Amino acid sequence: MTSKDLEVVDTTSIWDGCYKSAFIYDSYLVLIAACDEYFFHVYDKHSLEFRGKFGLKGRGPYDFYMPFPFRTNTTTNINDSIHEFYDLNLRKIKGINFNKTGNNEELSESITTKDQDVNLFECDMLNKLTESKIAGHDINIGTTDGMFFIYDRETKKKEWIDYMPNFKMEPEYRWQAYYGEII
Repeated sequence: MTSKDLEVVDTTSIWDGCYKSAFIYDSYLVLIAACDEYFFHVYDKHSLEFRGKFGLKGRGPYDFYMPFPFRTNTTTNINDSIHEFYDLNLRKIKGINFNKTGNNEELSESITTKDQDVNLFECDMLNKLTESKIAGHDINIGTTDGMFFIYDRETKKKEWIDYMPNFKMEPEYRWQAYYGEII
């Protein structure tokens, strides 16, 4: 066999440290990449055959900047065909219909965008408890209200969770105790 006999095909590789999150959808393994111009890399979950990638990095209506999937407390999505992501830096909630992401022409129909509620800005580890209730973590270290909350989208109220009920401590020192940094 000579180099003339070889045919170059589109290849992909899974790089160490490249993927920050993964989930299974139907027969697909979806990896969220931090090292590529496209965030979503899709593989067959049985054969690990590469199926494609989409979700350009950017600030447009169908782009992503720092997407994280909503966690859920169930084994199935509330809406099986749409997966919701919160984009931490764009302050948007995006829904992806993985049944329609095959063609770029359908991209505008497969990705929906809505503004994230201002009360969820600078929050991460969002867990969708129901359609209206979200549990999460406030990334503003040192907030006096707490670190963990349950937010109700309908009433727009954030209920803080006391994460150290056995200790009496001034609120401004609680974040230090949580991170093991009492000084």
